[in-house]
Amino acid sequence: MIKNSEDDLEILSFMRSSVDLGCCYGLFHNPQIHQKYKIEINNLNNLKINVTKIFDDFEKARIVILASDCYLGIVKNILAKIENDIFYADASNLELLILNKFFNKKILPKTQDFVKNLQNNLAPKIVQKIFELEKFIYHQENFAKNLKLILEELIIENEEIEQNPSKSSPEEQKQAPQESENFGAESVENNLNQIQNDEVSDNPSEEKIVEKKLDEMPIFEDEKFDETIIDKPSIDNNKIEFKNPYTIFSNQFDEVINPKKFIDKFELENLRNQLDLKISKLNSISKKMNLKLKRKLLSKKNTYQEFDASGGVLNRKKLVNLVLSPLIEDVWINSKAHEYHDTTLTILLDNSGSMRGNPIVMSAMACEIIAEILEKFSIKTEIIGFTTSDWKGGRVRKLWETSGRKKNPGRLNELRHIIYKSFNQSFKKSKINLGLMLKEGILKENIDGEALLFARSRLSQQSEKRKILMVISDGTPVDDSTTCNNDGDILSDHLRHVINMIEKRGKIEIIGVGIGHATDEFYKNSITIRALEDLGDVMIDKIINVL
Repeated sequence: MIKNSEDDLEILSFMRSSVDLGCCYGLFHNPQIHQKYKIEINNLNNLKINVTKIFDDFEKARIVILASDCYLGIVKNILAKIENDIFYADASNLELLILNKFFNKKILPKTQDFVKNLQNNLAPKIVQKIFELEKFIYHQENFAKNLKLILEELIIENEEIEQNPSKSSPEEQKQAPQESENFGAESVENNLNQIQNDEVSDNPSEEKIVEKKLDEMPIFEDEKFDETIIDKPSIDNNKIEFKNPYTIFSNQFDEVINPKKFIDKFELENLRNQLDLKISKLNSISKKMNLKLKRKLLSKKNTYQEFDASGGVLNRKKLVNLVLSPLIEDVWINSKAHEYHDTTLTILLDNSGSMRGNPIVMSAMACEIIAEILEKFSIKTEIIGFTTSDWKGGRVRKLWETSGRKKNPGRLNELRHIIYKSFNQSFKKSKINLGLMLKEGILKENIDGEALLFARSRLSQQSEKRKILMVISDGTPVDDSTTCNNDGDILSDHLRHVINMIEKRGKIEIIGVGIGHATDEFYKNSITIRALEDLGDVMIDKIINVL
């Protein structure tokens, strides 16, 4: 029986966060990929920098960030442990940079000074590359590849500084004349001493410092989640939580493809020509959509006037009212700018087999018109397709079968994300990519929840104030291999969870466009297209309304 003592609280806190982290590793970590790159990174290792430790720590940070999408109480426990362990951190704990970037100062307040010191001791280009790792959070192999490049650069910089100590900045030399930018034992010790002095300047005794840290250590319960820790709205359990947690059996075969690299240029050009022929048959619809979107955007002037405001320029038409009632406030006019210039849009397109034929052609045409015109109005647009690489599970299912056919294995197929147009790519250069939608065998199954997480992670990287995610799909998620070997609602439940998470955070506006099937059971802001020829008009109207 555990007594309510300080030692027991410390043990319980440690055990709980460790168990939680272990569960997250089971859900989001592929040990084969990790070991593969760890062996390669071991070859980089030296006595000055423990690169294998840094590699392991970054993978832990990636897993914590992934878990924050689904398991808030668990993440809170892990972050609390990380924050309290800051006392024992050293200059190799570079993963705190990416954790601080993803979360915020309210979540990890005690780490701010430490992270600031880390940034000051690193070259700005390395700090920037560490921040950019956030783009690969949902793809373990790409994350590991890019981290390896950063570690190689870190070693090179460390060797250069050792050979030429004068490279350190004058400010650093004044503040710490005996300290260099290297990550050897001396640097670790100096950083640790500095943090200890900053945090507990009146307590020189190490025992008192540790006691103080243990006194402040909280014990958390999942059901009493504090909204000040992670800025997420309260959860509606009826809509979000799962009967069984959503898991992934293996993500080692998942891929993100660029059409130009996926097939040869000649084949892609032929597919694009076929798409042009199909679109030309819908020429009247295309012209109508094009004109409609242009007129709507042009009608939205850069500025507009807000009447009956409580301050601003006096409305001369209401001067009489002001004389009669000097205390009234609604006699002003304000000029305001439209916000659509500070907006970015992602169109996430279902590339499942059921979209084959006219639906995919109409969707491609609508995406093309929207992206091309919005680009002229300086609104960045990305077009992403989502499907699977194979039918009936592909290599993931074979791996599951050879490993003993584990019960309730989770997602049992290999994902394929197709980047038809990226945010920073001009539509003229990416137009050819849309032809891939007509390639035989490209349209397979659809796992919507993870596709939304992928699109959200890319959209979140954009600097624009408003971020809009438009999802075009013709029904509920379908993957036979996954649904047959798990709870039948696993994909739908996960999709509801992801949508609710995005909607309740409020940072991204999400719109569902259902083709032939209503999507209001998933999306609060949704529209349904019954007649295929109405797809373009409805999409354009919806975009105009939110801009």
